[in-house]
Amino acid sequence: MTSKKRLVDLPLAAAPVAGWGDRWLAAASGAGRARIEKGRALVAEGALTALSIKPGLVDAEVRDRGRSLLSLRLRVRPLNERVFESALKAFAERARTAAELLSGSLPEEADAVFSAAGGALLPVSSGDVSVTCPCGDGAVCRHAAAVHVALAERFDRDPFLLLLLRGKGRDEILARLRDARSRRTMPAPVAPRRAETAVAVPLEPLPEVRPEAFFRPLVPLSTLKTRFVPPEHPEALLTRLGPPPLQDDDAARLLVDMHRAIGRSAADRLTEAEWRRVTPRGRASGE
Repeated sequence: MTSKKRLVDLPLAAAPVAGWGDRWLAAASGAGRARIEKGRALVAEGALTALSIKPGLVDAEVRDRGRSLLSLRLRVRPLNERVFESALKAFAERARTAAELLSGSLPEEADAVFSAAGGALLPVSSGDVSVTCPCGDGAVCRHAAAVHVALAERFDRDPFLLLLLRGKGRDEILARLRDARSRRTMPAPVAPRRAETAVAVPLEPLPEVRPEAFFRPLVPLSTLKTRFVPPEHPEALLTRLGPPPLQDDDAARLLVDMHRAIGRSAADRLTEAEWRRVTPRGRASGE
């Protein structure tokens, strides 16, 4: 009888999450692909001569082909204080998201976190962004598309500019996040206990240990079990402590590299020791 092989469907690889620039274009521009490409062409030609981002406001200047300089303004409603407070508290609850923010990255789930806090980080629709352009073509003109393309490029390089547009700058975000983390990890004050009647506790006798064996383990090392669990974020400890008190940027990077090397070395040694413990001696020596 011929046996039939059963085919197992392999799981499809998860689609990569779009960057903050692409997500901004999809949510805020309201322009079709043709308009976006025209905007890209203007940016590539150097037609965008100025761009400033403030809370709730973007001012830009675009020089169109054969025309004078056009001043554009984009308005987005800033998120209120309650939304930021709730979102930062949620970020501080998880070491990974806190570490990503402290290291200069915006977690992929940031928009969902802000939405759960009561206000989406990205515009829900293009109608949430009002555009003023003197060309008269409305919010989907090629000049506005050029500004959206330029904003997308800046959000990819520095996603904290998106937070600034929504109301809070980098320094305030990080300061409040560190404060939330410190309050979360700070032990609660212990109330003083009332004086109680002393109760005699029986003392246990010390084990018999010879002086020459005092610094030796009481059990064989082979019976000790080790388990290395890497942190959620490779620099979670350093980012939790905040920026290093070093004036030299190279020294700060060297501290991160040294901390990472120590962790990898410890993991390698633990893995090697565990492997030797469970591997028969003949196989370990290659016999």
